[in-house]
Amino acid sequence: MRLRSSPSTRLPLFLLLLCWVSCALKDPSGTSWTTALTVEAQPETLRVARILENPNTLLEGDSLLVFRQELEVSYARLGDSLGWEGVHQTLRLELGPLDLRGLGTVPLALPFTEVWPQYAAWVDQQTQITGQAEFSQVVTLPDWSELDWVAYSQARFRLDLLHHWPFSLQWLEVELLNAQDQRLGLTHWEPAGGLPPEQALPSSLLFSGLLTRASHLRLRARHLPMAAPALIENGALTLTLTQTMGLADSARARLPELELVWSDSAWTASRLRILSARTAPARLRLSAESELPVPLELELDLPQLRTGAGDRLNLSLTVPALGTAQTLEEPGSLWVEDAGGLDWLDVLGQGRTSASAGLVTVHARDALLLDLQVEPLELAEFEGWFLQDLRVPFAASETPVEDWPVELAALDLAGLELRLHLENQDGPALLGHFELRAADSRLGLPDTLFISDVDLQAADTLLQLGGADRLIARMPRHLGLEGDYRMPAGSVVHLRSESRVGLSALSLPARARVNGLHWQSLPERHEDSLPEEAEQIRLLGEVENRLPAGGTVRGWVAAAVDGTRVPLFELEIDAAGWDGSRAEPVLSQVELELADAVLDVLRGGPWILWYEFEAQHGAGMVEIHADQWLALRARIQVLVDVNVGGGE
Repeated sequence: MRLRSSPSTRLPLFLLLLCWVSCALKDPSGTSWTTALTVEAQPETLRVARILENPNTLLEGDSLLVFRQELEVSYARLGDSLGWEGVHQTLRLELGPLDLRGLGTVPLALPFTEVWPQYAAWVDQQTQITGQAEFSQVVTLPDWSELDWVAYSQARFRLDLLHHWPFSLQWLEVELLNAQDQRLGLTHWEPAGGLPPEQALPSSLLFSGLLTRASHLRLRARHLPMAAPALIENGALTLTLTQTMGLADSARARLPELELVWSDSAWTASRLRILSARTAPARLRLSAESELPVPLELELDLPQLRTGAGDRLNLSLTVPALGTAQTLEEPGSLWVEDAGGLDWLDVLGQGRTSASAGLVTVHARDALLLDLQVEPLELAEFEGWFLQDLRVPFAASETPVEDWPVELAALDLAGLELRLHLENQDGPALLGHFELRAADSRLGLPDTLFISDVDLQAADTLLQLGGADRLIARMPRHLGLEGDYRMPAGSVVHLRSESRVGLSALSLPARARVNGLHWQSLPERHEDSLPEEAEQIRLLGEVENRLPAGGTVRGWVAAAVDGTRVPLFELEIDAAGWDGSRAEPVLSQVELELADAVLDVLRGGPWILWYEFEAQHGAGMVEIHADQWLALRARIQVLVDVNVGGGE
């Protein structure tokens, strides 16, 4: 309570005024009386914001008072876990079935007299053949210069057949045989009504097996009787073979250019399943060993890897016949994408062989042996999940706890808050494991440990750990903190290389149970003293309490010279009403006779005034806000003996 209008400054002026009036009246007999001088005191307000004046005490949010202790920042770099082990695998890319269709077109002609020698005498005569007969004849195929042998798994000749004989054929059969008389294929015609002359008969001959240079055809047929006499001519049966398909398992032949296509995959032995990721600059090594008898231009397409320009990653290599080749590619940063989560790296191969200069031996099982290596990579950005729970420890720290407000010793604290700063606001949901150790208690209590496991959502920046209040209430001189963060397996997360979580501050919200809390105003010095004529002093006023705690309000005065301390007054007040978040004020009236000892101090020279409030009971767990206060409004009546003597 600041006494803005001090009695020691007003009384002398008042007495001078009285003296001037009495002299003017010239009362010779002399006069004395006692008068009451009222001094209005300026209101004194003890605000919460002033009560806990501590460098670590501050206001946050809705003016809730908190105590915050800065900690040694302990970061856990989540991005350090973003390492992709890459790929290192040997792939065997076999040629597969050989597409050999180089036999071309083979025309054949069988004259009438050669096939039907029994009717040779009737050539150029008008006659009628009334009987039926069969023929069987072997025709050697041309000596193909393009092959020595080909082991076909599946092949086809298109057959175009036409005969100029004087009768219809009831049926016709064509059989393909190799040099060892092994049947490779057979086709048979038996159209209804027979096959008349001059009528084309297209068909096909499917075959498989070992086709050699000395392969041949066996043709067999039966004719029908002639319906009427006709001129017998020496016509022919023409047969044209055109190869339309040829898939071979092996061959010794002159190879044409071959178009080759492969599809394979390489296992990515990683604890990550990547939906999308951006890598640091990458290095890819590719070496090839060829079993092919001809050179090969190879191109590999890795569809899940894209360059910074968005193009699919391709690797090219020229591999000599029966030789080796290698390349090192450094395409820079890559994008890795797989809608299902990358576990296999697809490898799509395309190749073109050169045509061989002569006959070469080749097999479908001949292959390229590829050694593909994508070196381990750091990921600058990652979206996907971990196959196993990922634990990321943060560095253990021990922090001295300085400048605890002494008032906190009287608070039954309601909660401890650890501020968690997620550097990546789009970061993952985490499980946090915290071990907080309080050591070297100011209250002489043994060290204690608080353990908590909590869920941290992606956008959380403030986390309250319930129950740690009992640990902090010990007012330790040191806080030790260690633990880790865990990302559960299977949870889709989005991280960057700089993603990290940091613990940086410990804060105590001033939600407390007030019990024996002691607040004191700042002492104020007053240089002027009361006059000797002051005989009695009274205190009149009121106390308005908006604090959620009741207790005792005391006023004190002390002589500035020798420090003599005298109680000014003592008043019991009730706690303000509490609705859970705000207080309803309680008004207490004051009317007190102050002791003579107070007068002695106030008349003895400069003096010091201060006030104290000791909270002895409260309204359970309450929040302490900056707009809560205790206000004292008072006026002081000083009785002064005025004595005006007579005479000149």
